[in-house]
This record gives sequence, C-alpha cells and structure tokens, in this order.
Amino acid sequence: MKTSHSGGKAWKSAAFIYPYRREVPMYSFFPPVGLEYVAASAAEVVPRVGVFDLRYERNGFGNFEGFDALCVSVNWKYEFEEVCEVIRSLPAGKPVIIGGRTATDRASELLRMLPNVTAVVSGDGHETIKELAEGVSFDDIKGLVWRRNGEIVENEGRMHGDITSMKYPCRSLRRQPYKVQLEGRSFGVPFDVIMTSWGCPFRCKFCALRLDAYGRRRPWAARTPESVVEELRQVKSKWVGIIDENFFVDVGRVEKICDLIIRSGIRKIIGVQARISVYKYPSLLRRMWRAGFRILSLGIESAHDKSLKVLDKKTTVREIQAAFDTFRSTRFMTNGYFIVGNVGESKAEILDILPFARSLGLDFMTLNILHMEENSGLAELVAENPGYQVAEDGIIFSNHCSKADLRAIRRKMDGSFYSPAHVLRVIRKGAAVGMLDYPEIIRMIPPAFAYSASKLFEKAKKKRRRRLRRDKKHGHAD
Repeated sequence: MKTSHSGGKAWKSAAFIYPYRREVPMYSFFPPVGLEYVAASAAEVVPRVGVFDLRYERNGFGNFEGFDALCVSVNWKYEFEEVCEVIRSLPAGKPVIIGGRTATDRASELLRMLPNVTAVVSGDGHETIKELAEGVSFDDIKGLVWRRNGEIVENEGRMHGDITSMKYPCRSLRRQPYKVQLEGRSFGVPFDVIMTSWGCPFRCKFCALRLDAYGRRRPWAARTPESVVEELRQVKSKWVGIIDENFFVDVGRVEKICDLIIRSGIRKIIGVQARISVYKYPSLLRRMWRAGFRILSLGIESAHDKSLKVLDKKTTVREIQAAFDTFRSTRFMTNGYFIVGNVGESKAEILDILPFARSLGLDFMTLNILHMEENSGLAELVAENPGYQVAEDGIIFSNHCSKADLRAIRRKMDGSFYSPAHVLRVIRKGAAVGMLDYPEIIRMIPPAFAYSASKLFEKAKKKRRRRLRRDKKHGHAD
C-alpha cells in the first residue's frame, strides 16, 4: 500500500540509517559523516536521535521499532538493489524519508519503486530534515519530492545550504569505533573524517560536484578556520581525513587553519585531497607538515596528456612529474587517484597507469573505473565517441574494453602495485614520518601482508588457469 503524507506531526524520535553493507575498499572504514551531519541538524528539534551503520549492525531491523521516523541515506550507485531491499524491509507504519546523491538523482523512480517511502529529500538535507521533523506541511517544504493522493509531487528546489551554520556530526551516537582497514582487514588505527568546505570552482569533465541537484552551479563555500579547528579538537581519533572536494581553493584559509592547529597543540595525523597544483606553494606545504598533515591524495587521473585534455584537468604529464619532484623532496605520503577506462584510451594506454604511478613514487594508488555522473560532462563525451556505452550501473565501457576487461585491468594493476616489498616500504615510511608508533606497526603488519599475499595468490591462480587452458588447447591440437 502506498503511503501518502502531508506533514503536520512532529517527530519525537528518528533513526538515521546507513544501509550499505559493503563499500568501495578504499572507503570501507569511513564513517557515514554526511548522514551524521544531517542527523545533527535533526537533533536540534528531535528529542531522541539514533544513527545506525548497517556495515556493523547484526540485529536486523528490530533496532528501529522504537523510532517515530526512519531516515535512510541512498548516496551511492552500487548496491542499489540491496539498499532498496533494506528500505522495503523497514518496519511498517512509520514515515520513511530517503536522501543522498542517488536518491536525489532518482527521486521519482524511487517513490514508484518503493511504496513505503514517504518522501525523498532532494539536494542538501540539513534544513529540509528539520522542517520534516517539526511537522511542517509537505507543500511548504522546499527540496522535497513526495506523494499527494498517489501522485508524485516535486516541490520547488531548495537553495544551497549554509555550511557555516551546520552542526558538528553526532559522533556521540556512533555504536562502534571506526578503524583503518582494507578489504575487511583492520589495521587497528582509529579514524575519523571532517568536512570543512563544499563545492569546487574547477570543471573537470568527469565530476558533477560543481553543480547541485538541480544542475545549478554550486559556489564553493567554506567553514571558518576557527570552527574547523574546534571540530578537530573534539575528534578523538588519531587519524583524520578531510573530505572536501577541494581543500585548497583559498590558500590563506588553509594557512590560518594550520596556524590555529599549531597554536592549539592539537596532534593529529591528517590526510587531505588536493589538486596537483598545490606543489606550487612550498611554504604552505611546510606549514601543513608542522600542523600534522601527512597524506596528500592527488587527482592524477591519467598517464596521458590527451586524456588530461579531454577531462579538462588543466594540467599535463610534465607538470604532474614536476609536482612529484617537489612532493618527493618532502616527507608527505602520497595517494594518487587514477581513472581506469578514460574515453579514447586503449588497453595498453590504461595499463600505462602502473609504471607511471611507480615513476612518481606514489605510496598509495587508487583506481576508479570511469562512471557516468548526473550533471557531469561525460554524457556528451560518450555521445561524441562511437563505440562507447554506459552500463546500467553507470560504468562507461567500449567495444574494445568491456566492463569485465576494465575490472580485470584494475585488479591486475592493483595487485602488482601493492607487492609485499612495497607494503613494507610504506609501513617503514609511515613509522618514519610519525604516522605509526611501534604497537601500531605490530598490529598493521599482519593485515597489510595478508592483503598483499591475497593479491599475489589471486595472480598466481590466474596464471595457473591460463597455463592449463594453453596446455589443454595444445593437447587437443596434438
């Protein structure tokens, strides 16, 4: 039976649910901080709030029975069917509100697919969730997609939220600690994330983060340095990731954040995402080091100038190499993001990622298969290049490189890069730069080598299967 609500009843309690049971390996240990920010907004007007991460919950859905409303994050494209099944299985008779990037992109579709969903929050949810919780009429809530008498209604879009008014995440509501892990192997090091800004002024072809849910330009907006440092002070974990799309838009702001961290005596190991161009600010890099920044995650994307030009990255292979000459002269650990399957690249050109990553001296390499994103520039790019297609899950593939090929190439490069010798070098470097103390090194070595060994074992199995097939073929030929 389809639900049809018009608001009017304030919530006394609300459960916020992260419904994914697995993650992209690189992010499997990240707390659902986006959901926690929204829960913090709701907590301003709702007496009792709970946050549930289904990657860790083992008690089914009984946990949710005591809540008036159920709010679910539908943020990612993967596990879409599994997430829909979680939503279908939620206790009946309660308003079910969903939000997140994928929920925003597929709002009407999700309302048709999931009869028990009351409404979809489109775009930023921090203000919308408070109005829902206060019982405001659905007709008057901007950024809401809902049903009126069985018909889907799309309200006027909400303008961009005010990041400076956002509350810190409800970390006290976490039901489990978050620790660094890789493919289910915990390294035992506590980890947390914070968001200090949103938006990005650049126009990389593959990225849609510069636009909001309605295709409008999202201006870059940032929290004050004082609020960022105050949140860092409250974070208990030793390792902290800053998850901004572009932390370095305002270099002066970054300098002030560093100065405040240094003066406050806060001691954290901080990782941050950056564009290659940060190498042009050596004095800033030195200040960041003093403040506890140790990991730079850098968007490299390709080993070829032609792809960097197509993606509108505003950089070249030569500049990337020059940047890493600078990074190697510092003590920062570096993670490089690459796209597997750039439009126009052959299999051989994709495989050039591996030697290029090694030549740069990367400590970590993150490989992402090219995905179609709403409001990105990829739709036009695919249309302009015959032989390329978009799968139902958003993966972009071609006649000369199938989805299976792309995944196999990613596994091959990943396994080759993280050899036991490389893993040992990374652990040694982590200890040398103060990221790891002796007990942490002892805890980290077994899972790190288990991961590396699993990649080698997988590679050996594939090699053996190929040899058996070859022998069998030759045997038949005889």
